Amino acid sequence: MAEEQDAKRRKLDEQQEEVKEEEAPVVELYSYWRSSCSWRVRIALALKGIEYKYHDVHLVEGKQKADDYVAINPMKQVP
Repeated sequence: MAEEQDAKRRKLDEQQEEVKEEEAPVVELYSYWRSSCSWRVRIALALKGIEYKYHDVHLVEGKQKADDYVAINPMKQVP
């Protein structure tokens, strides 16, 4: 009986892994390289092994106030 339950668990685990691989969303990080908050997010993503697409938002030049960025984040902030 225990072997049967272990086999069912392994099969379920395999199925869940397949779903995770198929449905893995692409993480997009809007960031500024000098932002300490963004740095912590990049560290967390790296530690978790999560791939992400990096978008540079140059805060010194005020790129966070551009209309295309405000459409994504109305608060005009980066992590």
